[in-house]
Amino acid sequence: ETKLEKSNLLKNSQEEKALLVQEKEGRGVLLSKMNTELEQLKKDVAVKNKQIQNVNNKIRAVIQEEIRKQRDKAMATLSEKSKKEKKADSKKPYTLQEEIENSPEGKLSTSFEASKGSINWPVARGAVVGYFGKQPHPLDPDLFIDNSGIDIKTNDNAEVMCIYSGTVVRIFDMPSYQTCVLVKHGNYFTVYSHLKNVQVSVNQSVGAKEVLGRASKTEEHGFSLVNLQLWYYQDKLNPLSWLKAR
Repeated sequence: ETKLEKSNLLKNSQEEKALLVQEKEGRGVLLSKMNTELEQLKKDVAVKNKQIQNVNNKIRAVIQEEIRKQRDKAMATLSEKSKKEKKADSKKPYTLQEEIENSPEGKLSTSFEASKGSINWPVARGAVVGYFGKQPHPLDPDLFIDNSGIDIKTNDNAEVMCIYSGTVVRIFDMPSYQTCVLVKHGNYFTVYSHLKNVQVSVNQSVGAKEVLGRASKTEEHGFSLVNLQLWYYQDKLNPLSWLKAR
């Protein structure tokens, strides 16, 4: 009986050892798989941030061009006024800054500033799922995605509306951002990404709540969303601080 008991104990011990070896090997495979997935995640985040940087560069270039056009227009107007004032020998000429501030763009910019905190949302219904600035990745807090705006999850095919009156200055496509619409509000610019069926054209004046296009479902997220960005000249701002409270 003692011999049989020892034999059973030895058998159980060998089985437990085999299970431990199998578990250890399983953990090794799992760890290897996790490391592979983490490396892939790092690559995906790097690609995403590169795409964000490309969009930012595109937006900055367009804004710089629009600022140049605005200044050239103001300079031409100022030059014409100066000629008339010299001829009339009247009051001193305006400065360029005064001319820009008194221009339609300058007045619209002042109006936009005064509306901070009460500006319309770009969609009738939606929830913010991606916030402005550097945000930690949900699967790895050591990885960050630099969001230039906010991501708003919304209904499929939802209408995407202009948040404030302005002028459409550019419509362009970017990888993973789909169609983007850039609208000028004086010295402020808003960018609406992940659009389809765009219903506006370049140089078109648009009003607040006017439909620009429709939200598109993305393969990356599996739902429809719109990315809203707000720029003041070349500086990115947090759009959430400008929208109405919900």
